[in-house]
Amino acid sequence: MKIHQLRALVEIAATGSINGAARRLHVTQPAVTKAVRDLEDECGVRLLERNPWGVVPTAEGAALLQRARTVVRELERAGKTSRTSRAIAPASS
Repeated sequence: MKIHQLRALVEIAATGSINGAARRLHVTQPAVTKAVRDLEDECGVRLLERNPWGVVPTAEGAALLQRARTVVRELERAGKTSRTSRAIAPASS
């Protein structure tokens, strides 16, 4: 699994739309579709289904989504911590 795949899944669930996820991720719709398709291939199950109101996670997708949100959140925290540490680190002589 790759982080961009998990981010795509998280954003699709948040927006209910592949196009909405693409806008939020600043990538194209085909890139989001491919990320999810590759993730589904790797997992061996459908993670999303379309309905008249948009895109929703399947039961398997919802289970992975819960963990994906945690992974994405923790990676964002790690990045913020790293940036903060560099900003306050004393200059070396």
